[in-house]
Amino acid sequence: MKGVSKSFSESGPVVLQDINLEVAQGDFLCILGASGCGKSTLLSMLAGLESPTTGEIQTASKPALMFQEPALYPWLTASRNVELVMQLRGV
Repeated sequence: MKGVSKSFSESGPVVLQDINLEVAQGDFLCILGASGCGKSTLLSMLAGLESPTTGEIQTASKPALMFQEPALYPWLTASRNVELVMQLRGV
């Protein structure tokens, strides 16, 4: 991440500002912070689910994101939940 900032509206507050992060292959990264500080937004941008307002994100491969709380549709099977995400991404 180079100079990454995120705001959800032009007049809204900046959620993340000027984030620079480099993680080498094989590194283990843990992101800690208070509730509402932008951890999920940061991870969503790394996984490609959100786009930064400014800055750039480069990854050698497509990162995966696993939510702390279940984020599945309970009426779908596990494989159908995975298929749905891929379908929404156009895969």
